[in-house]
Amino acid sequence: DENDNMIAQTVAVTRVASPDLQVTTVTAPLTAITGRGFAFGYTVTNVSGGAVPDRQSEWVDYVFLSRDTYLDVNSDHFVVQVAHKGVLGAGESYSVNLDALIPRGLTGPYYLFVLTDVPNATHPRGFVYEGDASKEANNSRASAVQIVISLPPPGDLQVDSVTVPETGTASGLATITYVVSNHHATEYVTAFWADALYLSTDGIWDLGDRLIGRVEIGENPNEKGVFQSPKSLAPGQSY
Repeated sequence: DENDNMIAQTVAVTRVASPDLQVTTVTAPLTAITGRGFAFGYTVTNVSGGAVPDRQSEWVDYVFLSRDTYLDVNSDHFVVQVAHKGVLGAGESYSVNLDALIPRGLTGPYYLFVLTDVPNATHPRGFVYEGDASKEANNSRASAVQIVISLPPPGDLQVDSVTVPETGTASGLATITYVVSNHHATEYVTAFWADALYLSTDGIWDLGDRLIGRVEIGENPNEKGVFQSPKSLAPGQSY
């Protein structure tokens, strides 16, 4: 008899409060240098009366730099991703303090944004189910003040010496030796640059002098026109 293959029984279901993850504090420096490291911190708190379930104990936080206090993950500048593992009970929190790099090319004032429980293609509302749209929408916070990002102080490249032969012939080869060093007391020079060699009749360079050679700093010696990496010259270092 196929009709007696089932049995019904009453089950009591109790609704529990869902968690509510919020970034409650963001600390950032007042100033930073583009392309260099900076220290920051933030705290994520479950402000709800419901705990994060143990099956939802892993998610990631994203850190951004933004010109304004409105986070746009498509246009604001991504800084770093931080993975979190572990549940949060009602009222519990975790804090993160770390160093990251300011993306190169950024200058001026920026807010530091932290977004917790970042969604992705398979979890469009994040990895932690927070119950309703309002709780899912309050997962980010900006720093109270902006970080003023500035360019690093310039280095100081100087040609220390040039050694040339006493005589030469037109269209002939000549061996020229020169030394360049970074005279800045504290700043590295990290960049691509070129050294140009000219002939001058008066010892003062101008646009009318004759270019006789060019040395590309950072160029791959095995492949002309291809650069391997920026040259880095420490204070006092020479080549």
